[in-house]
Amino acid sequence: MSYVYHLVPGNFVGEVLYPLNQLRETYPDLYQSHVKKYQGRERLLTWRIPILDCLWNDVLHFSPVHPRQIRDGFLATGYDWKPRRWFEVNPAARGFDESNTVIYYSQPRTLGDFSMRTDDFAKYDPGLLSHMVTLPAETAAYYAEAVAAGEPVFAFRLIPHVLHLGTVNCKDVGVIKV
Repeated sequence: MSYVYHLVPGNFVGEVLYPLNQLRETYPDLYQSHVKKYQGRERLLTWRIPILDCLWNDVLHFSPVHPRQIRDGFLATGYDWKPRRWFEVNPAARGFDESNTVIYYSQPRTLGDFSMRTDDFAKYDPGLLSHMVTLPAETAAYYAEAVAAGEPVFAFRLIPHVLHLGTVNCKDVGVIKV
């Protein structure tokens, strides 16, 4: 069985993960704090996701790559990694299916190019997850280049994203510290 991972927000309230647009209505103060991570990348908030026909901020973003691999990729660059808590979600148990979930294949583009193409997305197929559990070599190389240049590092760049339309109740979801 393959899991997907989501960083536990430092200011997480309750038991439910909300997509950014739902967070705006449910917890406006939290929304204001989370929308800041799109500063300089506001264009992402207007992206429409093919297949699901919704906005980028209408979905929850999960990684099929275990956080330990992401951490190890950072540590290999000399980056000072601070342990974080991550939700470890069984997608089948939380109702992920092809009607509410897609896979986004993050493509190598010039940093700052926030364009996307329809063929960057695929219908969700749980059988594909086991093929996406390794940190891509391109991601590790990007980490090294960004750290060496003193630039901010986007942890999920070039890692496939599992995008889920809806909320996820995390009451009985595992939490790991990596």
